[in-house]
Amino acid sequence: MEVAMCFHVHQPFRLRRFSIFSDTKLPPERAYFDNDPENSLRPMYSNKTVFQRATKDCYVPATQIILDHANTGRKFCYSVTGTWVESAMRFGPEALDILQSVADTKNVEFLGETYYHSLAGLYDDLSEFDEQVEMHKNMLKEFFDYRPSVFRNTELIYDNRIGTEVERLGFKAQIIEGAEKVLGWRAPTYIYKRIGGNLLLLTRHYRLSDDIGFRFSNRAWSEWPLTAEKYADWIANTPGDYVLIYIDYETLGEHHKPDTGILEFMKHLPDEFEKKGIKMLTPSEIIKRHEPKDELDVPFAVSWADESRDVSTWLGNSLQQYAFKRLQSLRVDSNRLKRIWRLLQTSDHLYYLSDKAGMDGFVHQYFSPYDSPYDAFINFMNILDDLKRRNGN
Repeated sequence: MEVAMCFHVHQPFRLRRFSIFSDTKLPPERAYFDNDPENSLRPMYSNKTVFQRATKDCYVPATQIILDHANTGRKFCYSVTGTWVESAMRFGPEALDILQSVADTKNVEFLGETYYHSLAGLYDDLSEFDEQVEMHKNMLKEFFDYRPSVFRNTELIYDNRIGTEVERLGFKAQIIEGAEKVLGWRAPTYIYKRIGGNLLLLTRHYRLSDDIGFRFSNRAWSEWPLTAEKYADWIANTPGDYVLIYIDYETLGEHHKPDTGILEFMKHLPDEFEKKGIKMLTPSEIIKRHEPKDELDVPFAVSWADESRDVSTWLGNSLQQYAFKRLQSLRVDSNRLKRIWRLLQTSDHLYYLSDKAGMDGFVHQYFSPYDSPYDAFINFMNILDDLKRRNGN
């Protein structure tokens, strides 16, 4: 058995409270984005506070564990957004430094994606998507000396249209969610390809990924506590060619705090893989070793989010649909304002507008800096309107 351990590394530029009474003479980045906890209405959610806490609890200790393993030849995979890199340079350069050290081992693969972790792949016109993918390629080359050949779209959003465009942009493969609505009777442990094309599709094993990402510290879970030995045994006994694990990096110390044992779990997991004969490989290595089993026809957009695993996470209610339409239709002229517009495209902003209930709603509330989705909508629209005013249309 082969396993690809992939980590999603992202932070958005969260917004400040903005209204008609806000100081519109400030430069837009200062006026819109919540970077300074001293001037924040909710200091615990300021970009600086969140990033520095994650650096202490996750980015440095978890990456040190990965670095130690990568130095011995073990392989890993990262998807790192441009907004995370910018945040690291501003609020936690030590987090970027140690990730660059991992890159220097040459035992890590970096995935291509949109620079701003945006929803541009859902736009009617994909030119913005193409530009952000190129920006991300340039960022990976500048900071990690890496040129990606495997792609993952924001939130693993995928359909036939996106796959066609990703192949046109020169990527060999794309990581997508291994949901039943995509695979049907097929297993998520084989390589497929997009219908009518040559783009290879690697599917995330969401059950085994979520065992770490969501269930690890749940004492009510029947499999708690999850040990590295037990988890490696599950991987070893999974039928198929490979298992692709894809989780939020903040799982390792931020979502599951260090006292849950999550960092010790990650420290010992590669050793347990080795004991059971499981090879740790990158996605690029996996696609070289196996042929696709079938074509996947995905006429509707799917993602890794919520139980529905579709795009209702960002477009599921009328507030989100209206905000998305306004965001997509806004065309800015200057490079300075275009950067602001692109920061507003980050998927997190529409995520906060979700009004889902149940467990999905609980997860949305956990990440949101707002009291309600309606509060988030008003703030987001106030900023969009001000940006439109600054742009002169």
